[in-house]
Amino acid sequence: INHLFFVFAGNEGSNVDVTPAYPAAYDLPNIISVAAIDNDDQLASFSNYGAASVDLAAPGVNIYSTIPNAKFGYLTGTSMASPHVTGVVALLQSRFPSLSSNNIKSRMLGTTRAVPSLAGKCATGGVLYAQAALQPTAPPDPTGACCMVGGTSCQVVTQAQCNAGSGVYRGDGTQCSVGTCQSAPPTGACCVGG
Repeated sequence: INHLFFVFAGNEGSNVDVTPAYPAAYDLPNIISVAAIDNDDQLASFSNYGAASVDLAAPGVNIYSTIPNAKFGYLTGTSMASPHVTGVVALLQSRFPSLSSNNIKSRMLGTTRAVPSLAGKCATGGVLYAQAALQPTAPPDPTGACCMVGGTSCQVVTQAQCNAGSGVYRGDGTQCSVGTCQSAPPTGACCVGG
């Protein structure tokens, strides 16, 4: 199935790896779960997080948006962060119409901008980075990159994040490290640490 679903992580300030919140905690290869950051690149105090269940973060504090009665106002929440990801995916599909949903997800997660406050809080340890995602070349092949392993899905993080000791962890709690690629992982190219 060539579909992606972009879901908000939730607004309880909880670790959804420990206390699951749905749909963010579903371990499915076609979900991108989004946390919220503020304008200082800090995880928003209300945002749910989870190194295995949440993929990346996007702006979600004081977002100018539509409100009832044909008006505009400032809103806050992970539901304000998720549309940023949806917008970048629309741009990707427009620029690269032949990309599969797996390619789009890999590109989105492989081009995040590392943010120290997100280390160990989401799978990529980074924030949505539209400019990098829209570059004509694909992100580096994840061969040798480190990954998160959570249940049946794998989520690629960049080699630079791994080398920088970003504090990214696998689903089993062990720290991410350089590994070797599986031949046919469930969500495209993926590496598991050794």
